[in-house]
Formats: sequence, C-alpha cells, structure tokens
Amino acid sequence: MTDETVTDDVQNEVPAGDEQPAAPGGLTISDLRVLKMCVEAGSSRGAYQANEMSTVGNTYNRLAMFLAQIDAQQAEANGEAPEGDEDNNETAEETAEE
Repeated sequence: MTDETVTDDVQNEVPAGDEQPAAPGGLTISDLRVLKMCVEAGSSRGAYQANEMSTVGNTYNRLAMFLAQIDAQQAEANGEAPEGDEDNNETAEETAEE
C-alpha cells in the first residue's frame, strides 16, 4: 500500500523550473535538462565505453544545442538578452567545425 502512495506522489510532482505542459510522450524541458546532467555525470565517472563515446557525445551535443535554443526563445519571449552558456557555445562551435 505505501509503495503505491509514494509512486502516485512522485508522478504528480511538477518540476520547479520549466512548468511547461508535457509533450505527448510525457517529456518536459526539465526532463531533458536532467538527461543532459545524467550524461555529464556518466561521462565524468567513466560510465561509457570507448565504442559508445561518439554516439553519446553526438546525442549530448544535439541535446545541448536544443536546450540552448529553448533558452534563447524563452529569453526572447521575456524580452531579455539570451544568456551565453559557455558549455553550449563550445558545443555549437565544435559541431559547426565538423
């Protein structure tokens, strides 16, 4: 019984930052930011094998660029200048060079 209650409570929590409605698949921008942090943590801990690095890195770069675009759109909608995230800028430059 208590397991069901805990599961229900967790599923009904709303992310603090990006309170956007979930896409049909149930993902939000907050979920994507968490995934980005998970990839960063796994990378720093050596969780990926050599043959997986290019796939993980390419996916991470696309995710980082997507989130940077979302940030820029939100800043523009709020009338603010887009903030430059050094990690995202480096990622975009590296991808453009390839």
